[in-house]
Order: sequence, then C-alpha cells, then structure tokens
Amino acid sequence: MRIIGGKFRGKLLSAADETVTRPTADRAKEGVFNILESWLMKAQYRWAECVFVDVFAGSGAMGIEALSRGAKRAVFFENNPMARKFLTRNLNGLKDVIFQIEKEALRPPETKEPARILFLDPPYHQGLCEKALPLFYQAGWIDNKSLVIAEIDNNENLTVPDFLTCFRQVHYGRNHFLFMRLKQDENEN
Repeated sequence: MRIIGGKFRGKLLSAADETVTRPTADRAKEGVFNILESWLMKAQYRWAECVFVDVFAGSGAMGIEALSRGAKRAVFFENNPMARKFLTRNLNGLKDVIFQIEKEALRPPETKEPARILFLDPPYHQGLCEKALPLFYQAGWIDNKSLVIAEIDNNENLTVPDFLTCFRQVHYGRNHFLFMRLKQDENEN
C-alpha cells in the first residue's frame, strides 16, 4: 500500500492485519482520486481549500493521499487502538501537513469548518455508514459544498439518508463507492 499521487507519491504505508483493518486497494484509491480530481476541477475548488475527513480511517491511506495532493487539512476518525497506532506511524514524518486524529466516528465533535470531502470506509456489513452520516450532518461536517463518499462491499446495500442524494456509483473489484451530496445541492456542480 502506497501513496499514488502528490508530494508524498511512492511513500509506503503500513496497516494492521486484515482482522483489524481492510485498506482500500491502490487501484480503487486511484480510481476514486481520479473522480475527485475531476469533481474539484468542475466545481472550481482546489485541494488547498479542502478539509478531507477520513471516517473509519484505518491506516489513513485515503486522508494521507488527500494531504499528499495538497489538502488544507485532514481529520481522521479511528477508534481501534491498533489501527490508530499504524495511522500515527503513517502520519509521522509528513512535512507541512495539518491533521488531527479523533477516536469516535459515532460521536463526531461539532465543527465550524465542514468537510469538502467526507470519506467513510467502515467495516463491511455493520450498517455503520447509516449510523454515522446523520451524526456528521448534525455536527456540521456536511454542508452544500461537501462531497460525501461511502465505500461498501459489493454485496452490501446502503440506505442513503433523506438529506443526501447519491449521484454516482462506481465499483472496483470488491469495493462499491457511492458519491453523495446534500439534496438541495442537486442542480449545482
């Protein structure tokens, strides 16, 4: 597992064994970031304006990829102590990046700076996206400029909350990604 783009390109990342985390494969990560690059360009946003929130972060690969590409800052939510150990190890030594690590994805603190990109990659088949999304919305992490991405198993269904609309879905191997935004934002970007 490695960083595929930006200033830390090629940096190897470590992760706990698969009983603790399930890192997003490089091929899937590359596909998602290609979509993100296109979305940012179309919306006339820059990475330097983006707060990237990596929920159920595991090794932090997605958030670190965003930092490598120039994200303003990244917030990582991970409650497993072993996964947090690897996350911290992966973040150590990254120069000129701003990040914070939070423990509880199901108790996000309130924020005044919403995520531009909120990425959720929970353990499969536990309904954690359905539980976490309303909590992040209520705490101010999702607004009309936010892009929300959920990664689930191909054999899993996600009930999209009423306040969001899913406008794109892609599959990479076993991974199914849903791209969502607030419903009132349907006709923009």
